[in-house]
Amino acid sequence: MASDKIEFFVDDNLVYTFSPGINNENIWPFKQPFYLILNLSVGGDFGGQQVDDSMLPQEFVIDYIKVYQ
Repeated sequence: MASDKIEFFVDDNLVYTFSPGINNENIWPFKQPFYLILNLSVGGDFGGQQVDDSMLPQEFVIDYIKVYQ
């Protein structure tokens, strides 16, 4: 596993890769502590522009999270 990127998966699908071209201490995150923040955002470009309010409220259920090196 390369230490020049972080890959984010949801249900085994790659959804984002963080791989900056500049590796200075302001951009490169690998030399500091990490914390996971789980957020249920609604709306925005990632999930689509429109939010159908009739589907709310919903549950935010997480089965497990894997973090490995």
